[in-house]
Amino acid sequence: MNSTQHSMLTLLAIAVAVPASSQAAESAAQRFATQFPGPGQVIVAPPGKLDARDRAFIEQAAAYHRDQVRAAKRVFARADTQATHDYATRVDHDQSSAYAKLSEVAAMQGITLPELGQASGDSGAGPDSSATDKTSLLRETIDRHRAELARFERERKQSKAPNLNAYIDATTPVIEEHLKLARRLLSAMTSADADQTQVERGRYLARVGDCESCHTRDGGEPYAGGRAIKTPYGGVIYSANITPSPEGIGGFTDKDFLTALHEGLSPDGEPYYPAFPYPSFTKVSDEDALAIKAYLDTVKPSGYVPPKPDLPWPLGLRDVLYAWQELYFKPGRFKPDSSKSDAWNRGAYLVEGLGHCGACHTPRNLASAKIGAEALTGAMRQGWHAPDLRGLGEGISDFSVDDLAEFLQSGHAKPAKIGAGPQTAAMGPMAEVIHDSLSYLSDDDLRAMALYLKDLPPVQEQPPATARQRALDPKMYALGESLYQGWCVACHRDSGQGRPPYVPGLRNNPVVKDAKANNVVMSLLIGSPADVTQAYSPYVRMPSFAETLDDTEIAAVATYLRARWGGDSSAQVPVSLPARLRAQLEQGEYLK
Repeated sequence: MNSTQHSMLTLLAIAVAVPASSQAAESAAQRFATQFPGPGQVIVAPPGKLDARDRAFIEQAAAYHRDQVRAAKRVFARADTQATHDYATRVDHDQSSAYAKLSEVAAMQGITLPELGQASGDSGAGPDSSATDKTSLLRETIDRHRAELARFERERKQSKAPNLNAYIDATTPVIEEHLKLARRLLSAMTSADADQTQVERGRYLARVGDCESCHTRDGGEPYAGGRAIKTPYGGVIYSANITPSPEGIGGFTDKDFLTALHEGLSPDGEPYYPAFPYPSFTKVSDEDALAIKAYLDTVKPSGYVPPKPDLPWPLGLRDVLYAWQELYFKPGRFKPDSSKSDAWNRGAYLVEGLGHCGACHTPRNLASAKIGAEALTGAMRQGWHAPDLRGLGEGISDFSVDDLAEFLQSGHAKPAKIGAGPQTAAMGPMAEVIHDSLSYLSDDDLRAMALYLKDLPPVQEQPPATARQRALDPKMYALGESLYQGWCVACHRDSGQGRPPYVPGLRNNPVVKDAKANNVVMSLLIGSPADVTQAYSPYVRMPSFAETLDDTEIAAVATYLRARWGGDSSAQVPVSLPARLRAQLEQGEYLK
């Protein structure tokens, strides 16, 4: 663990006490700073008045802290690896400290919380636990962290008690970090051991392939399908039910499953729509494919039947799909390059196969088939620009291998110091991929993917900047500067350096430097998810300006950002771009 990662694990030191002039406040501040080691300054907050909702929140938060300490003592304290031991130690310390501070908050309001270890069920005693017990507990812990973050966010918006809000502000980043650590530990436990079970390996590989995200509709059962996928030609198709039910893949043999992933054919021999990324999954080994099936066979069966495709003629005809496969699909397993390292080949296998990065980052022809000669050179998806990954001065060209691995895991780039290296945060479809898939991958796999991507050579020369620029309108620039000072400067600062990692800087930001303005405009229109359990990063929070700024104002802000910090992409942003993207957002065509 490097120093940057370690500093993210520390809590803000916030003393929740009566006014600072009293000895009680000074004593509380000293105790709190000791219990919560970190670089934050001591803040003194008055108690305020609690209502019934606040009191219920305190009781629930106390139960959460006690549960986490108990889990650390009962299971993770009997760790069989250093990583598990480190996780247990960190959780025990942080959650115990948070409970102590919550107890102080409660005491100021006349609420007495029991000492840790004295509440019912707080005993640290318990039977030794197997690796299976640990992975099950980790999954439960991840769900509990996410639920608690949502409760903290709701309470933050509603509570009027300064001392309770100070506790929430101090504790939220810690829960977010524990969630991140639990995810990474779970990935390590399910992917690193040579003797892991086929089901557990399949669970991990299903994460790599982001299967659940596409095969789960909003509010639906996991893997039961029904997620709507709009086609470039109009019409909608729906993801399949892949649970082990008669309505799903319960009747699939191993051969049927391999044929689906590798050949793009159903058990009846009919071709699947290429929205199912079998052109990438064809590279997946038989062993990995069958591990995924072994895992899917264990998920809860669902009898849900997704709607049938609704496509304009003749796209719904199977003969069209047969012709498409004949022309554009070449099945075949991944072949390692003997001249490259094992890590490079692992990265290539993940990027080209299960990770199916080319599904978004590779341009397509009029038949919606990927253009092989332009693989990973960037493409438009859902109104966003999936950038070039081959070093053409945008996308990941400024990232080191370590920068890129961190970005894939966390959704943001963290330069070692302000102004050094890229500063950015994932948004839109990439944010969803990181949140649902990449954040669960092992460090070794993420670094392998980064190593492979950074080694890819450019496909073509970068066009000169002047060919991509429009004349800059001074009035638009001035309007954008004024709006930036009014709406953006508090977080991104006048210098544009931001407040990393909480607010990415605008200098050296690939989104701002991108030759296409789509991602800047979409970021302004959408912002980041309001629900922290859906957010792609525990640090980045950005409001949507869709209802605050009109199309001209959005275009002006985007123009100002690109002109001031975009380097050679400082092009005038036409008002028509936010107008078009806003209209398509309102029609539900792009990720919200």
